[in-house]
Amino acid sequence: MNNFESLESYLKNRRRIVMSVWAGTGVGKSYFALTAPKPVYFLSLEPEGAYWSMQNALENELIQPDDVKINEVIRSALGSNDVPLVRNLADEVKIYRYMKGVIEDVVAEGEDNGTLVIDTGTTWNHMMQEVEMEEINRKRKSQGRDLFPFDYRYANKAMKSSLDAIRNSNLNCVITHHGQTVYNAKGEKTQRSEYSGNNQLPQWVDVQIQLKYTADTKERFAVVEKCRVDIEKIGEEIDDPTFDNVLNAIGV
Repeated sequence: MNNFESLESYLKNRRRIVMSVWAGTGVGKSYFALTAPKPVYFLSLEPEGAYWSMQNALENELIQPDDVKINEVIRSALGSNDVPLVRNLADEVKIYRYMKGVIEDVVAEGEDNGTLVIDTGTTWNHMMQEVEMEEINRKRKSQGRDLFPFDYRYANKAMKSSLDAIRNSNLNCVITHHGQTVYNAKGEKTQRSEYSGNNQLPQWVDVQIQLKYTADTKERFAVVEKCRVDIEKIGEEIDDPTFDNVLNAIGV
């Protein structure tokens, strides 16, 4: 019968992972992403944000020069080494469309079982919301209203479409995210932080982890927050977090 394949073939050919990783600044999100299967196609949305991670990974022989192909998306899209601190909508549209095209190219031409890294998904989501929701934003402002929760479906649809294209490719994917401070009911800062990104994305990835440091030894570890493979792994802590160690811990 057309378009059917054996279960053995299906499972073998689709053993690729889409992973979300979040943490505060300096905890090692970009460094973690470089532990993923090579080659790594690294899309940087924060100019020079991954520089020290790349440098440290080279010095520690985690990567070789040919293992990583990096695209500084904002500089490439705007055609300038001078990145404006404040960008207008026209710039955001140009960057967003450029990145969408790059993702399509990597999905079509990337080496099998390599990894697409998006650093960071936080910036990607902000850009996507600004561009995809520009029309509905203007409409609500003309009505004197704030955005309704269901208005975000425009950005969510665009994000889901990109993730579906990545998932249907022969690539793994790591999307890094910043953390954001949690405020209490009085509007006061707490000591807690939370994931900062598209609020639907954790439902669409295979695994989401938070990277942390131990308070005393400053050793890095990961906490599993979402796991399609085995929901009982949620809450599990993983020492020495690397891409492979996370997969081993969740039973992939």
